[in-house]
Amino acid sequence: MKAKPVGEAVAFALGVILYIWVLRFRWPWALGLLALAVVLSLYLHSETVRSVGLGLQELRAALADWKVWLALAAVATALLGGRRILSPALLDRALVYFLWCVAQQAIYQTMVYRRLRQAFGPSWRACVLSGVLFSAVHLPNPVLAPATLVWGAVSSRLFERHPSAPALGLPQFFLSTILLWLTPVEWHRNFRVGASYLQFR
Repeated sequence: MKAKPVGEAVAFALGVILYIWVLRFRWPWALGLLALAVVLSLYLHSETVRSVGLGLQELRAALADWKVWLALAAVATALLGGRRILSPALLDRALVYFLWCVAQQAIYQTMVYRRLRQAFGPSWRACVLSGVLFSAVHLPNPVLAPATLVWGAVSSRLFERHPSAPALGLPQFFLSTILLWLTPVEWHRNFRVGASYLQFR
């Protein structure tokens, strides 16, 4: 096992947790430090557009390979959403959330999974450990924490096959939307995490 990439993945996850629980309330500008850490890591590891999952060729391959599952997820989301998915305001929020899912996947796969992959190889061990860190960021939300544990591990495995953040952003968007509509608001609290989950009224 290589200690350095493991340390990088854990340090980044801890930095996100620290921001979610403490820094965003006291020093919201600290988000810029996390962004700087991502940019610095990309530079130091000589990452490219393709390596962070933003290549067009990888996107096309993933969409072709996963088209049936994505279509089923889209139908399930539409059926559960009913008429409300046609609301212009909801469509705007959906687009913003989808873009957030893509950004989240690009950062998660690059800063967490690919670092753990350097240490443990392209194995389920690396995927599961990545899922654990992804889940820890979503505590104490009782809906998101277990869901992101599973999705974090599965998405890492899928990224191994097709390294495309937009393609992974689609099922994350659909699954998140389905979870939001199927679980009580008292549980998911509009998908808040950290201290804001505890403060939700």
